[in-house]
Amino acid sequence: MNLNELFPSTAIRGTNKELFVGRAKVLKESLIYAQKPGAVLVIIGERGIGKSSLAWQTLSVLSGNTEIFEMQSYKFSKTNLNKYNCVYVECNSDTNNIDGIIKKLLVKEDSNKTDEEQKNIYSLYKELNQAQEYTKLLQENIGISEPENIDIKENNQDFSLPDKLKDRFINLIKKINEQLENELIIFIDEFDAIKDKGGISDLLKTAHGVKFVIIGIGDGIHDIIEDHKSTKRKIRPIILDRLTEKDIEDYISKAQVKIGNTKISFKDDFSKNVYTYSDGYPPLVQKFCDTVMDIIQLEDLENEKVFIDDIYFEKSFKKVLDDETMLNVDLELWRKKVNYVGKEKILFFLAEYNGWIKEKDLKVKNTYRFKDNIKELLQDCLIKKDSYECYKFLNPYFRLIVKDIVNKNGNLYIFEKKTN
Repeated sequence: MNLNELFPSTAIRGTNKELFVGRAKVLKESLIYAQKPGAVLVIIGERGIGKSSLAWQTLSVLSGNTEIFEMQSYKFSKTNLNKYNCVYVECNSDTNNIDGIIKKLLVKEDSNKTDEEQKNIYSLYKELNQAQEYTKLLQENIGISEPENIDIKENNQDFSLPDKLKDRFINLIKKINEQLENELIIFIDEFDAIKDKGGISDLLKTAHGVKFVIIGIGDGIHDIIEDHKSTKRKIRPIILDRLTEKDIEDYISKAQVKIGNTKISFKDDFSKNVYTYSDGYPPLVQKFCDTVMDIIQLEDLENEKVFIDDIYFEKSFKKVLDDETMLNVDLELWRKKVNYVGKEKILFFLAEYNGWIKEKDLKVKNTYRFKDNIKELLQDCLIKKDSYECYKFLNPYFRLIVKDIVNKNGNLYIFEKKTN
């Protein structure tokens, strides 16, 4: 496996399942809870953490493809698995509300997408060689006669939705479950892209005989329970964390790379540095790995074996910091928010450690104005806090920059410091 491919920039679907590593526990949780009656599974995690990959692997297994277990040596009893008809929709700028979701589920979405990428109800029936039966169902229940020839974009004036679309859709789902052998599970990805989330909870509550998996809703579930508080009882959150140091060591140790006649081997200090500076955030891990491979391939490789060590990481680190398109941060704006020495001390301390830091462990806790500094750093979205009174950087890229400043004995200011 090439190191460049360890953390792909797009979701892991069906063709590269060998890359889906380190997520055995959450995959098992997803499979168990997605099968419960009336399940509403919610996959929660920061952007870029791998929520869509987890959703696609859950979908694949529940659709009957269990090769991931053998590929990754996962221990899971297949006797606990039922087979479902799984469909998937990815929300975007054209998905303004619940009607937009339903449209994406019902008709041919995008001729440029592969069969793997487009897995809605339309493609499900096509895959089952029941396209005619589906067209008949749509005509009778929704009023759509040609699902393969409809432009579903929001500004399309040639296609208007029928009244009470949600009620019609719920009735259609009942007919689909009656017609098909296996129960329906609907995956809704990039949920936070929906502008008007009203009515989603009502759909979750009233669509009997169908399960839902919702992905991409950030840190909370309040948007999908605002209509019906009772919906919360049906929801099972799956929290996706960053990668551990062991995860990254395992991933990199599996990389067998050969450039020409030269074998590339990775030393432990390289993977340790990747973890230390990325804080286990997959896009940063990917960037360090890609960058070091670019560096290697530009060198004149004369030896039979090259060891990637901390020296190579240093080169990679410098290139990552120079990549403004990757970091995409407004450092000057952030610096202006760090207007007290106390804030700088807090950020410098947090930058030195991976993961969450308990408030009681902050060595700067007893400094003057500590509570105010923490409060303002939270308000300015520079750090975040969990329910256990622990803190970390909100943006892993900003942490990377601050960590570099600490290493160089620099400061965060671009103007005169206040002394408190």
